[in-house]
Amino acid sequence: MSSAIKGEAEFSTADIVRFLLEATSTNEPPTNAEQLARYLGLNVRGFFHHEHGLDPKIRAYLWPAKREIGVSRDLTPHRRKFSILHEVGHFAIPGHLDSLEKEEMLVDDARTLADMSIITVEMEANRFAADCIFQLERFQYDVDGVELEWSSVCRIANIYDASIVATARRWVEQSLNACALLVFVPVTRKEPSGLRFSYAITSESFRRQYFRYLSSFEFDTNSAAFRAFRAATGRAGVHQTISVELEETTQDFEMQLFSTPYNLYGLIVP
Repeated sequence: MSSAIKGEAEFSTADIVRFLLEATSTNEPPTNAEQLARYLGLNVRGFFHHEHGLDPKIRAYLWPAKREIGVSRDLTPHRRKFSILHEVGHFAIPGHLDSLEKEEMLVDDARTLADMSIITVEMEANRFAADCIFQLERFQYDVDGVELEWSSVCRIANIYDASIVATARRWVEQSLNACALLVFVPVTRKEPSGLRFSYAITSESFRRQYFRYLSSFEFDTNSAAFRAFRAATGRAGVHQTISVELEETTQDFEMQLFSTPYNLYGLIVP
Protein backbone atom coordinates (compact mmCIF):
# COMPACT_ATOMS: atom_id res chain seq x y z
CA MET A 1 0.00 0.00 0.00
CA SER A 2 1.51 3.27 -1.02
CA SER A 3 1.64 6.25 1.26
CA ALA A 4 1.35 9.91 0.35
CA ILE A 5 3.65 12.54 1.79
CA LYS A 6 1.97 15.81 2.61
CA GLY A 7 3.87 18.92 1.73
CA GLU A 8 3.37 22.67 1.66
CA ALA A 9 4.30 24.79 -1.31
CA GLU A 10 6.85 27.45 -0.47
CA PHE A 11 6.28 30.92 -1.85
CA SER A 12 8.88 33.67 -1.88
CA THR A 13 7.94 37.27 -1.17
CA ALA A 14 8.46 37.96 -4.88
CA ASP A 15 5.87 35.26 -5.68
CA ILE A 16 3.37 36.99 -3.38
CA VAL A 17 4.09 40.36 -4.98
CA ARG A 18 3.66 38.88 -8.45
CA PHE A 19 0.33 37.37 -7.47
CA LEU A 20 -0.96 40.67 -6.04
CA LEU A 21 0.13 42.64 -9.10
CA GLU A 22 -1.57 40.16 -11.42
CA ALA A 23 -4.71 39.89 -9.27
CA THR A 24 -5.16 43.68 -9.25
CA SER A 25 -4.33 44.01 -12.99
CA THR A 26 -1.31 46.17 -12.15
CA ASN A 27 0.45 45.86 -15.48
CA GLU A 28 1.93 49.33 -15.79
CA PRO A 29 3.51 51.72 -13.29
CA PRO A 30 2.71 53.40 -11.02
CA THR A 31 1.47 50.92 -8.41
CA ASN A 32 -1.66 51.85 -6.47
CA ALA A 33 -0.81 50.86 -2.89
CA GLU A 34 -4.35 51.22 -1.58
CA GLN A 35 -5.68 49.01 -4.36
CA LEU A 36 -3.35 46.20 -3.27
CA ALA A 37 -4.42 46.69 0.35
CA ARG A 38 -8.13 46.62 -0.57
CA TYR A 39 -7.65 43.39 -2.51
CA LEU A 40 -6.55 41.78 0.75
CA GLY A 41 -9.51 43.27 2.61
CA LEU A 42 -7.44 45.92 4.37
CA ASN A 43 -8.75 49.45 4.87
CA VAL A 44 -6.27 52.33 4.78
CA ARG A 45 -6.82 55.40 6.95
CA GLY A 46 -4.76 58.41 7.89
CA PHE A 47 -4.25 59.03 11.59
CA PHE A 48 -3.13 61.68 14.01
CA HIS A 49 -0.85 60.31 16.72
CA HIS A 50 -3.01 61.38 19.64
CA GLU A 51 -5.92 59.22 18.42
CA HIS A 52 -4.38 55.98 19.67
CA GLY A 53 -1.82 57.47 22.03
CA LEU A 54 0.91 56.62 19.55
CA ASP A 55 4.47 57.85 19.83
CA PRO A 56 5.04 60.75 17.39
CA LYS A 57 7.81 58.69 15.76
CA ILE A 58 5.30 56.09 14.52
CA ARG A 59 4.75 56.37 10.77
CA ALA A 60 2.35 53.49 10.18
CA TYR A 61 0.62 50.57 11.83
CA LEU A 62 -1.12 47.33 10.92
CA TRP A 63 -4.13 46.34 13.04
CA PRO A 64 -4.94 42.80 11.87
CA ALA A 65 -8.00 42.36 14.12
CA LYS A 66 -9.63 45.37 12.45
CA ARG A 67 -8.05 44.66 9.04
CA GLU A 68 -6.75 48.20 9.10
CA ILE A 69 -3.59 49.97 7.97
CA GLY A 70 -2.95 53.37 9.48
CA VAL A 71 -0.53 55.91 8.04
CA SER A 72 0.52 59.17 9.63
CA ARG A 73 -1.05 62.22 8.00
CA ASP A 74 2.36 63.90 8.20
CA LEU A 75 3.99 61.61 5.62
CA THR A 76 4.97 62.72 2.15
CA PRO A 77 3.13 60.93 -0.70
CA HIS A 78 6.12 58.69 -1.45
CA ARG A 79 6.63 57.72 2.18
CA ARG A 80 2.90 57.12 2.52
CA LYS A 81 2.90 54.70 -0.41
CA PHE A 82 5.95 52.83 0.86
CA SER A 83 4.54 52.63 4.39
CA ILE A 84 1.21 51.21 3.17
CA LEU A 85 2.98 48.54 1.13
CA HIS A 86 5.30 47.75 4.04
CA GLU A 87 2.24 46.99 6.18
CA VAL A 88 0.68 44.98 3.35
CA GLY A 89 3.91 42.97 3.38
CA HIS A 90 3.58 42.26 7.09
CA PHE A 91 0.02 41.07 6.46
CA ALA A 92 0.81 38.93 3.42
CA ILE A 93 4.18 37.37 4.26
CA PRO A 94 3.78 34.15 6.26
CA GLY A 95 4.97 34.33 9.85
CA HIS A 96 5.04 38.10 10.26
CA LEU A 97 2.00 38.23 12.54
CA ASP A 98 2.63 35.04 14.51
CA SER A 99 3.84 36.83 17.64
CA LEU A 100 0.98 39.37 17.80
CA GLU A 101 -1.75 39.08 20.41
CA LYS A 102 -5.36 39.02 19.16
CA GLU A 103 -6.06 42.77 19.41
CA GLU A 104 -2.48 43.97 19.12
CA MET A 105 -1.19 46.52 16.60
CA LEU A 106 2.08 46.17 14.73
CA VAL A 107 3.68 49.63 14.59
CA ASP A 108 6.51 50.91 12.40
CA ASP A 109 8.69 53.98 12.76
CA ALA A 110 11.54 55.53 10.79
CA ARG A 111 13.92 52.85 12.10
CA THR A 112 11.90 49.82 11.00
CA LEU A 113 11.00 51.44 7.69
CA ALA A 114 14.61 52.38 6.94
CA ASP A 115 16.66 50.82 4.15
CA MET A 116 19.31 49.77 6.64
CA SER A 117 17.02 47.98 9.08
CA ILE A 118 18.62 44.74 10.34
CA ILE A 119 15.43 43.15 11.71
CA THR A 120 14.54 40.22 9.44
CA VAL A 121 10.78 40.79 9.22
CA GLU A 122 11.32 44.52 8.58
CA MET A 123 13.87 43.79 5.87
CA GLU A 124 11.39 41.41 4.24
CA ALA A 125 8.56 43.96 4.44
CA ASN A 126 10.80 46.67 3.01
CA ARG A 127 11.81 44.43 0.12
CA PHE A 128 8.16 43.53 -0.44
CA ALA A 129 7.21 47.22 -0.60
CA ALA A 130 10.02 48.02 -3.04
CA ASP A 131 9.11 45.04 -5.24
CA CYS A 132 5.50 46.26 -5.36
CA ILE A 133 6.50 49.82 -6.25
CA PHE A 134 9.00 48.81 -8.94
CA GLN A 135 6.93 45.84 -10.13
CA LEU A 136 9.71 43.25 -10.07
CA GLU A 137 11.14 42.62 -13.55
CA ARG A 138 9.23 45.56 -15.05
CA PHE A 139 11.70 48.06 -13.60
CA GLN A 140 14.69 46.30 -15.13
CA TYR A 141 12.92 46.26 -18.49
CA ASP A 142 12.47 50.04 -18.31
CA VAL A 143 16.07 50.86 -17.36
CA ASP A 144 17.92 48.39 -19.59
CA GLY A 145 20.07 50.35 -22.00
CA VAL A 146 19.46 53.67 -20.20
CA GLU A 147 22.51 55.61 -19.00
CA LEU A 148 22.60 55.76 -15.20
CA GLU A 149 22.72 59.41 -14.19
CA TRP A 150 20.57 61.57 -11.95
CA SER A 151 18.51 63.01 -14.81
CA SER A 152 17.48 59.51 -15.95
CA VAL A 153 16.87 58.46 -12.34
CA CYS A 154 14.50 61.42 -11.95
CA ARG A 155 12.64 60.47 -15.12
CA ILE A 156 12.18 56.82 -14.10
CA ALA A 157 11.19 57.87 -10.56
CA ASN A 158 8.42 59.99 -12.05
CA ILE A 159 7.13 57.02 -14.09
CA TYR A 160 6.95 54.80 -10.98
CA ASP A 161 5.77 57.59 -8.67
CA ALA A 162 8.69 56.73 -6.38
CA SER A 163 11.28 58.81 -4.59
CA ILE A 164 14.44 59.66 -6.49
CA VAL A 165 16.62 58.03 -3.84
CA ALA A 166 14.58 54.78 -3.79
CA THR A 167 14.78 54.64 -7.58
CA ALA A 168 18.55 55.15 -7.60
CA ARG A 169 18.96 52.46 -4.97
CA ARG A 170 16.87 49.95 -6.95
CA TRP A 171 18.74 50.74 -10.16
CA VAL A 172 22.17 50.25 -8.57
CA GLU A 173 21.17 47.06 -6.71
CA GLN A 174 19.94 45.38 -9.88
CA SER A 175 22.44 46.74 -12.40
CA LEU A 176 24.67 44.33 -14.28
CA ASN A 177 27.18 47.15 -14.70
CA ALA A 178 29.62 48.52 -12.13
CA CYS A 179 27.95 51.34 -10.19
CA ALA A 180 27.49 52.50 -6.62
CA LEU A 181 25.41 54.89 -4.52
CA LEU A 182 27.26 56.38 -1.55
CA VAL A 183 25.36 58.03 1.28
CA PHE A 184 26.82 60.83 3.41
CA VAL A 185 25.35 62.41 6.55
CA PRO A 186 26.34 65.46 8.64
CA VAL A 187 29.15 64.84 11.12
CA THR A 188 27.06 66.74 13.67
CA ARG A 189 23.80 68.64 13.48
CA LYS A 190 25.52 71.82 14.63
CA GLU A 191 26.59 74.42 12.08
CA PRO A 192 28.96 74.44 10.35
CA SER A 193 29.45 70.72 9.99
CA GLY A 194 31.17 68.48 7.49
CA LEU A 195 29.85 65.25 6.05
CA ARG A 196 30.83 61.68 6.88
CA PHE A 197 30.34 58.49 4.91
CA SER A 198 27.37 56.46 6.19
CA TYR A 199 26.83 53.48 3.88
CA ALA A 200 27.03 52.32 0.27
CA ILE A 201 24.75 50.45 -2.11
CA THR A 202 26.80 48.71 -4.78
CA SER A 203 26.11 46.51 -7.78
CA GLU A 204 27.64 43.03 -7.77
CA SER A 205 30.00 44.03 -10.58
CA PHE A 206 31.18 47.11 -8.66
CA ARG A 207 31.82 45.02 -5.53
CA ARG A 208 33.95 42.56 -7.51
CA GLN A 209 36.01 45.25 -9.22
CA TYR A 210 36.35 47.92 -6.55
CA PHE A 211 34.91 47.86 -3.03
CA ARG A 212 31.83 47.07 -0.96
CA TYR A 213 32.31 49.49 1.93
CA LEU A 214 34.43 52.46 2.89
CA SER A 215 35.98 52.26 6.34
CA SER A 216 35.58 56.01 6.78
CA PHE A 217 35.45 59.16 4.70
CA GLU A 218 34.67 62.81 5.39
CA PHE A 219 34.12 66.01 3.41
CA ASP A 220 34.97 69.29 5.09
CA THR A 221 32.93 72.48 4.85
CA ASN A 222 35.03 73.80 1.95
CA SER A 223 34.20 70.89 -0.36
CA ALA A 224 31.82 71.03 -3.32
CA ALA A 225 29.98 68.11 -1.73
CA PHE A 226 29.25 70.06 1.45
CA ARG A 227 28.15 73.13 -0.50
CA ALA A 228 25.77 70.95 -2.51
CA PHE A 229 24.38 69.49 0.70
CA ARG A 230 23.88 72.93 2.26
CA ALA A 231 21.99 74.07 -0.84
CA ALA A 232 19.62 71.09 -0.41
CA THR A 233 17.82 72.02 -3.61
CA GLY A 234 17.24 68.44 -4.68
CA ARG A 235 18.90 69.29 -7.97
CA ALA A 236 21.63 67.11 -9.42
CA GLY A 237 24.61 68.28 -11.42
CA VAL A 238 27.42 68.93 -8.92
CA HIS A 239 30.36 66.53 -9.11
CA GLN A 240 32.92 65.57 -6.45
CA THR A 241 35.95 63.33 -6.77
CA ILE A 242 36.94 60.98 -3.95
CA SER A 243 40.17 59.02 -3.63
CA VAL A 244 39.74 55.50 -2.29
CA GLU A 245 42.53 53.20 -1.15
CA LEU A 246 42.05 49.78 -2.72
CA GLU A 247 44.23 46.71 -2.09
CA GLU A 248 47.46 47.92 -3.66
CA THR A 249 46.57 51.27 -5.14
CA THR A 250 44.55 54.44 -4.73
CA GLN A 251 41.82 55.17 -7.26
CA ASP A 252 39.81 58.31 -7.92
CA PHE A 253 36.06 58.05 -8.41
CA GLU A 254 33.91 60.89 -9.68
CA MET A 255 30.53 61.13 -7.99
CA GLN A 256 27.41 62.77 -9.37
CA LEU A 257 25.78 64.41 -6.35
CA PHE A 258 22.18 64.69 -5.27
CA SER A 259 21.20 66.43 -2.04
CA THR A 260 18.26 66.30 0.36
CA PRO A 261 17.85 68.18 3.66
CA TYR A 262 19.13 65.11 5.52
CA ASN A 263 21.65 63.29 3.32
CA LEU A 264 23.98 63.69 0.38
CA TYR A 265 24.00 60.96 -2.28
CA GLY A 266 26.92 60.28 -4.58
CA LEU A 267 26.33 58.21 -7.71
CA ILE A 268 29.42 56.48 -9.09
CA VAL A 269 29.44 55.07 -12.61
CA PRO A 270 33.11 54.27 -13.48
